[in-house]
Amino acid sequence: MRTWRRLAVGLAVGGALLGAVPSAAVADDAPNPGTVVFIGVSGLSWNDIGPDTTPNLWQLIDQPGTVVGGLLNRTVRAGSCPADGWLTVGAGVRAAEVAPSLTSDLQAPDPNECGELAEPAAGALTTWSTYVAAAAGTEAEGKLGSLAAWLDQMGLSSTAIGPGAALALADAAGRVSGYVAAPPAAAGLAEAVTAALAGGSNLVLVDAGTRSNTAGLAELDQRVAAAAQAAAGHQGSVYVASIADYGDPAIGLLAWLGGAGAGAETPAGRLWSNAVRIPGLALLPQVTAQLEAGLIPAPVGPVSPWEAAGAGRGDSAAPRAAYFQDLSRHAEAMRHGTQVAYLLVCGLAALGLGLPLLAAARGWRRRLEWLGLVAGSLPVAGFIANLTPWWRCPYPLAAWAVASLAIAGAIGGLVAGLRRLLPWATLRSPVGAPGAIGLLTAAVLAADLLVGQAFALAAPLGRPLLDAKRLYGFGNPAFALFGTGAILAVALLAGHAWRRAHNRAVAATALLVGLVAVVFDGAPWLGADFGGCLALIPAFAVLALLGADVKVTWRRVALVGLAALAGVAVVAVADYLRGPANWTHIGGFVDSILHGGAWEILQRKAGMWLRLSGGVVIILALVALVVWLARRRGLRLPVVAQLWRTGPMVRPVAWALLVLWLVGTLVNDSGAVVAGLGLTLAGPLFAAAVARQRGVLTDDRPAGSALRP
Repeated sequence: MRTWRRLAVGLAVGGALLGAVPSAAVADDAPNPGTVVFIGVSGLSWNDIGPDTTPNLWQLIDQPGTVVGGLLNRTVRAGSCPADGWLTVGAGVRAAEVAPSLTSDLQAPDPNECGELAEPAAGALTTWSTYVAAAAGTEAEGKLGSLAAWLDQMGLSSTAIGPGAALALADAAGRVSGYVAAPPAAAGLAEAVTAALAGGSNLVLVDAGTRSNTAGLAELDQRVAAAAQAAAGHQGSVYVASIADYGDPAIGLLAWLGGAGAGAETPAGRLWSNAVRIPGLALLPQVTAQLEAGLIPAPVGPVSPWEAAGAGRGDSAAPRAAYFQDLSRHAEAMRHGTQVAYLLVCGLAALGLGLPLLAAARGWRRRLEWLGLVAGSLPVAGFIANLTPWWRCPYPLAAWAVASLAIAGAIGGLVAGLRRLLPWATLRSPVGAPGAIGLLTAAVLAADLLVGQAFALAAPLGRPLLDAKRLYGFGNPAFALFGTGAILAVALLAGHAWRRAHNRAVAATALLVGLVAVVFDGAPWLGADFGGCLALIPAFAVLALLGADVKVTWRRVALVGLAALAGVAVVAVADYLRGPANWTHIGGFVDSILHGGAWEILQRKAGMWLRLSGGVVIILALVALVVWLARRRGLRLPVVAQLWRTGPMVRPVAWALLVLWLVGTLVNDSGAVVAGLGLTLAGPLFAAAVARQRGVLTDDRPAGSALRP
């Protein structure tokens, strides 16, 4: 115990020392500061940009050296108000004018509900106490005013033009220095920017206004262009960004007009952010670090989170605008269709589970096997369908559903065809087709990590682009299907060894598949899934033990649990040691632990768990009730018992899936959604195996097998 305590204290002290290093270095080694002008607007998305609607902005985007991107403005709500965006810029983390609730991420605020941005009075914000109260218990607690504190620490001067900019440059007490009221005319705004730069301000923040209607769009276009032209003569960086949705979420405009890394000699292109890993996209909280890096670059200041690199270099304005507008349309279609898509998958899974079992109970057995195979293929088909341009159709969700059903049917037909062609006994067994579909599901989702999330990004069952806090790696739905598919695949790959009682071969196959699954799921540069590793490691350990006929004891369960904790600890520490510039959320979580922020993260995830788990738990309880009533009324399925006794790897796979779903439900903030999605894959495939079972297989396991009933 003393060793563990010393290690914990050492990590905490080391983290504190690491956090203190930049402060110590600033006093002695601070380089000459740069100059940055940041022009922020609210309610301006890529959908508004065009040569006719915003001619001045269009010219700015079309200039050589301009690097463009899309800014994702989610804060604590699905959408954001102007105050939310400016507070986030000032805090460096997601902040908002209202406290979050359990349903904050479901509803975008009505523009009429957004608070007015008030002018400072006597150098202070009268509404500051409201914002501080709203930040209590969130990641923004104690962070409001961080940008102003950093500027003061570095000895840099700043100017805030307009009430939104005052929010971003207010200190922890709500005081604002260097404030200038935003002139109503575009020419006056340009003069204010020129005066601020001439006065020696290192950072000039400009609130150019909020788009409210078509006339407002034209006025906003003129104001932004005037401020940008006034800032064009200095040697620093100029940014134009829409920092709030002000309505339904959409991808906001982001333009990097000049400065280090994006100068006039740089070919025009798209921005790249390692924290997002989607070409052209950046997160609103990154704005703060980018401004600071432009003023005092690394190693003394923060590492720049954005790079002027990636696909699209050399493009003119038209194709780059088309890229972001299409991406925004894709994301909006996904956001509006997700719930219906889940209902479709769950509904077909219920049919694929119930009808084949009913057919087997009545002696039809194989007549509805195809339904189970198609229903079990639908989840992965929904991801593959994202390769089609379904969101560009007049009825996007209907197009996605048709494509998904067609692909699911093709997968079912392909597996059935291979079963006829290949002389593989396990493939022709009742678990063969389910194992093949599980293998395909896991392979597709693993490949998605290698090809830039073409399957999952903005897919109705995949990664939400506008609402997610993390856009790389495995989301919880993908993890549930990936883990379930990988375990089902072992039934196919180890089925022959199981029937021949080759225990070591069975265990080796399970451990090898498990190792590959854990690497894909947990590696920071791949799945980056902390909770997934906690579930996969014990699930595959149980699968290997039972597959080798080793009795599962409490001692072995404890050892497996320790192995899982050790595995995720290694992943977390390895990610943390890569440094802040390369952290995933796992490294960020370690940093939060070292700096006392873990409790807030756990509270937020617990609230999400309770909200998302409720409906799924009710559905699972109803399924259990139906099964119980059926048994009470004398409904028996001898074929199920026969499959349980004789099916290759059926029992080890069933127990492994139970462990995966139980642990995955407990440790992930999606809660019972993990188990529910796993069942949409495994349930129909189990029913298909029951429908195919004809009793031709015999149990070749030794008489003393630990798995014998």
